[in-house]
Amino acid sequence: MPDTRYCSRLGAVAALLGAVLLMLGTILHPMQAPPWDAAAAFAEYAADHHWLSSHLIQLLGVLLGVLALLALAWRLRDGKAGVWALFGAACAVASLALAFALQAVDGVALKLMVDQWARAEEPLRSQLFAATFGVRQIEAGLAALFGLGFAISLLFYAPALWLSRPAPRGLALGVLLAGSANLLAALLQGHDGFSERAMNWSMPASLFALLWFLWLALWLWRHPQ
Repeated sequence: MPDTRYCSRLGAVAALLGAVLLMLGTILHPMQAPPWDAAAAFAEYAADHHWLSSHLIQLLGVLLGVLALLALAWRLRDGKAGVWALFGAACAVASLALAFALQAVDGVALKLMVDQWARAEEPLRSQLFAATFGVRQIEAGLAALFGLGFAISLLFYAPALWLSRPAPRGLALGVLLAGSANLLAALLQGHDGFSERAMNWSMPASLFALLWFLWLALWLWRHPQ
């Protein structure tokens, strides 16, 4: 049987590093052009030299975040809390698969397309723009479903933490609010794509989730068993 103390401590490190890497990847990501202005965004993406690195950093951050949630599920495995934590862990693993698919489209395919579009001449340039915009819509769909899966995972952890005696109620309420905010952001993105409304909600919701992961790291480290 896995050592609970060791698993919790590793989960704390994963939560901390995951949050830091996601913030770093976001900082490195070009954000001057609004995402809903496809032509301006594509030109900015084509000029970026850290595109693949920033997206791989983000993917690693998500991976570490999921590992932290799995460690939390093991920490909360007893009683009724363990049932909810198990459901949350299952959704977290499913969302990780979507994160890999998302970065295959966003981190690799979209960059290849915008580079081809930026170098092309008319009439091929217009044709490539239409094709690149199609890839962009696939990215939006994957981003929405990833956000939906991850938000549902967080929401499952709310009752798990609430029912667990050692866990502070504030940690449960925090993940409930983070999960709810990210659920709404995912639904807006699924409806609007990379619209101004969806982006204005998505960024603070993601920041709220990152702050909760930092709190989780602290709790797992201080209360490993």
